[in-house]
Amino acid sequence: LLARKLYEQNHGNSDSEPVESDLTSGKRLSHATTLTPAEEIQVLCLIARDQVQAGNVEAARLMLQQWVEVDQWPRLEGLSPHSSADLLQTAGLLVGRLSTSRLLPRGQIHAEALIHGALGLFEQLGLKTRTAECRSELGNCYDREGKFDLARTNLLRALEELLSDNVVARVISLRRLAFIEMKMGRLHESLTRLDEASRIGASVGPSLTMFLQIETATTFGQLAIAESSNEYFKLASNHYKKALVESEAVGHHRCTAINECNHGYLLLAFEKFPEAEFRLLRSRELFDQLLDRCPQLDETIARLYLQTERFELAEQAISRSVRALEQGGEEAHLAESLRTQGLILCKLN
Repeated sequence: LLARKLYEQNHGNSDSEPVESDLTSGKRLSHATTLTPAEEIQVLCLIARDQVQAGNVEAARLMLQQWVEVDQWPRLEGLSPHSSADLLQTAGLLVGRLSTSRLLPRGQIHAEALIHGALGLFEQLGLKTRTAECRSELGNCYDREGKFDLARTNLLRALEELLSDNVVARVISLRRLAFIEMKMGRLHESLTRLDEASRIGASVGPSLTMFLQIETATTFGQLAIAESSNEYFKLASNHYKKALVESEAVGHHRCTAINECNHGYLLLAFEKFPEAEFRLLRSRELFDQLLDRCPQLDETIARLYLQTERFELAEQAISRSVRALEQGGEEAHLAESLRTQGLILCKLN
């Protein structure tokens, strides 16, 4: 249906031959007489971005493997400028997510370069909405690299350029901006952004709202830690529980793992060690099932073992975290893990 709609938009012919497709077997999406390579890649990019959003990153990688190898520039020969930009943006999104989950060497820098390429092409084509979406993705890359000022600048500009009726893109950008505000210590500003995202995105479905619940919980959790507030702690816990229900209901296992990790971090901060350990080890099990590496989780587990004086286990966990982060280019997280590693080594003399 997506292919037919795209073809009709480009050719104005509602009586064209039906499109034959078999994505799962790796066959080409269509006959050459129905879709050009440029049109085909636009359809596949659209589906791949949806798969990444749903947490199915491997499916997106397989869908684009004919054009994209994660450590190289995509194959753009024979594509129109619009399709080239589409492929560059989708490849940047894919590489950024794979770099986070599998820690590709220099993955975030490569993702940033891909999205910059898409941004330049979309600007030349005068496509303001797609340009704004690229700025939002750039903000996400800068966030992972620890460049919070650059991330915030790009996300604010993206929100200025996005039209009010582009609800999904605005919700994603607001959520990312709220995350940056939280990391920069602007906790109440973060909640304001999240409230706006929740208000305009009430109808977008659980694929986005569950992440809003997690971000809201994490921000309340940071307020609870900063102010030693049981009230904020309860609010954070309630939002984590709501996010868990939504993520398990739709089968978004990576979101469930992230939720359990963040909830465990909050419980650890309030020295609720048994429940924190349960949440963190469940998160570790889920990430293992997904074949994802999550060094931030290993760093939090190391803190748990440090605080409960299980120093040998703490050293094993933090060593996994540091080794992984040294490959992936997420410098802010690496700095945090190195700090924790130093504390553990002190305890071990």
